[in-house]
Amino acid sequence: MRSFTRILTACMIILCMGVAGYSGYKILSKMLEYRRGDNTYQALEKHIDTEGGEEVVTVRVHARSTEGEPGTGAAAAESTAVPDGTDAAGTQNRGDGSAAGEPSSGTASDSTGEVPADQTGGSPDTYEGGHGAAAAPEDGTMSGQGGTMDAWAEKGGEQGKTLQIRVPQVDFDALLKENPDTVGWIFCPDTHINYPVVQGRTNDDYLHTMFNGEYNSAGTLFLDKGNERDFTDANSIIYGHHMRNGSMFHDLIKYKDKEFFETHPYMIFLTPEKSYLVEVLSAFVSSVYDNCWPLGFRSEEEREKWIRDIRYQSDFPSVIMPLPEDRILTLSTCTYEFSEARYVVYGILTEIEQQQSRAAENESPENRETEMQPAE
Repeated sequence: MRSFTRILTACMIILCMGVAGYSGYKILSKMLEYRRGDNTYQALEKHIDTEGGEEVVTVRVHARSTEGEPGTGAAAAESTAVPDGTDAAGTQNRGDGSAAGEPSSGTASDSTGEVPADQTGGSPDTYEGGHGAAAAPEDGTMSGQGGTMDAWAEKGGEQGKTLQIRVPQVDFDALLKENPDTVGWIFCPDTHINYPVVQGRTNDDYLHTMFNGEYNSAGTLFLDKGNERDFTDANSIIYGHHMRNGSMFHDLIKYKDKEFFETHPYMIFLTPEKSYLVEVLSAFVSSVYDNCWPLGFRSEEEREKWIRDIRYQSDFPSVIMPLPEDRILTLSTCTYEFSEARYVVYGILTEIEQQQSRAAENESPENRETEMQPAE
């Protein structure tokens, strides 16, 4: 009997040591994978000068309402249900191509694992309206709709306000040589968001593939396969993983904090052809079953309804209102308030004219915005 007990004890000890060793191996492997991902993307930063050149550019931005739409996004995030499961990178392990913040309608993916086009936009008639966590009121009381805020403020005979910045410079020739799928670069001050953006043939191509083609759970920030590469769609969507080490689109969740939005109302998005200021419009937790990712709209009325909805759900007061001709940039990542949750940040793409402006030097200080860090 003693012999049997000793053998059993020895087996248990060996088993525990094996489990501990395997767990340690998995943790070490994931840490090394994180490091490889960080090193790869840090190496790419040699292609961007975030301080910009000597040239100061004056950008006309949308006027800001003193009231704004109060938003209901915080209320939508109160659920504490546990997600279906996450991998060690903090992305949902669903296996349907939506782990990087990509929406899903809950239907099976096709044979390639790619989410069908009607789940990620893909056609002008994908938005039906009112499918978000909260729909905007229809009584016209919202700011920007009922006269509380003009789309552009008229002040001194000029529309809106001006923002002076030094536009970051990106060597797109070098990036395109390394990866022909490159479509842009996104930069948000005071965050880890400073990455190239690619577009694959499917929305699976870069889920777990880095910019250099190597496998990594971090993947690459990627533009929806249904979008135009020149960002001329009514709504262009970029997906990225929510990584536990703070990389990729992890820092989008900072927009849950109103104070962060107030000090970071702008991002920069650069393409080989044009440069854009991204004026942050709204951000909130959404479900993959909500229609928050349309690529186009069947009518201007449908678009206006969608704009009202996303402003109404915002985690912070939405203080700007897009014009009919404005294009939207949607940034999407996973979040874990409830199963199948996504955090989406919407911004207006405002083109930056690549020319030096001296006129702003003579403008009154109250007609200037100075929040963007690269301008300093």
